[in-house]
Amino acid sequence: MKCLGADLRYSVAEILLRELEDKDKHDVARSTLLALRSTSPDLATSTVIKSAVFKEIRIRATERHVTAVHAANPNFLAPFVQKVTFLPSTDHLYISDDDLVKFFHAKDKNATEAAITKQITDHRRRAAKDRDLFNNGVIVNVWSTFLGQLWSVETFSISSLLGDHPLLPDAMQSAEFANEYADLMNILCKSSFLPHAEFMDTILQCLGSMHSKVHTLEIEWSYSA
Repeated sequence: MKCLGADLRYSVAEILLRELEDKDKHDVARSTLLALRSTSPDLATSTVIKSAVFKEIRIRATERHVTAVHAANPNFLAPFVQKVTFLPSTDHLYISDDDLVKFFHAKDKNATEAAITKQITDHRRRAAKDRDLFNNGVIVNVWSTFLGQLWSVETFSISSLLGDHPLLPDAMQSAEFANEYADLMNILCKSSFLPHAEFMDTILQCLGSMHSKVHTLEIEWSYSA
């Protein structure tokens, strides 16, 4: 994007700011705006752009996201963040290998046994790291410290991600695979109960430790796609 002229960059930014209001285009527009900010000091420091791209932030209960939150500068974000959405890890230890085979096979009917075995190993590795965040109290400490400095937040939202879980194959939402899809969703709901309960408890601990008042708490807890 650095090859774009200044006038064109501003024009693109204006278009992207409008597209942020479109739910279907929001995520792509936001990521593009963030990239565009790195091409120009004026765009990087624009209050209008910062207010738009940092109006809502999402924090996920994963090692990678918690590390990013710990490294973030809350003083920079504080004037702009109005909404924080909490998202759970989509990797956890409460789902069996046999069930994981069902999910990975459903996503790719042609996947080899070796490929599925690697996916399960990677899932378990990420899940163990995410589990440690709760065991050692890191996630409560990092989130509480970070949230306590976001003085302009008005809304907190909690999402289960069950209706948009990466283990669920999109193609199976058709009538042809309705029964298999329902079975996979049932497995996911049952295996997610304990980690989601702990996820919710962690959020309430963090919100309870804040000195400022929680104005609005939204819970998006869909158990169906």
